[in-house]
Amino acid sequence: MKTQDLANNAKLTGQYINGTKNKAMCINTELDTPITIDGTQIDTTSTVIDTQKSIKNRLAKAKSDFARLRQVWKSTIYSNETKLELFNSVVKAPLMNGSEC
Repeated sequence: MKTQDLANNAKLTGQYINGTKNKAMCINTELDTPITIDGTQIDTTSTVIDTQKSIKNRLAKAKSDFARLRQVWKSTIYSNETKLELFNSVVKAPLMNGSEC
C-alpha cells in the first residue's frame, strides 16, 4: 500500500506517522478497504468541520509557540541559522504535521 510505503520512508528519515492521530477525508465516496499504517486503521471523516477545527488549533498552537520564543528572536547570542532551526522544529513542524508535543 502507498500509505505503508510512506510510513516506511518516513521512518528512514526519523519521522513517525501516528495512525491514531490521523484521519482520512472521504468526500462523496466510500473506502473499499480501510487505510492502515503499521496495522493501525486510520479513521475516516466526511466533514470539513473537523479539518477546519484542526487547522485553527494548529495555527493557534504555532502562534503561541512563536510568541514563547520572542526572547530568542530578539537575542543576538544565537545565530540566524540556530533561530531558523528552532523555528522549523518548534513552530513549523507541528503546524505542518499537526503534531502535539
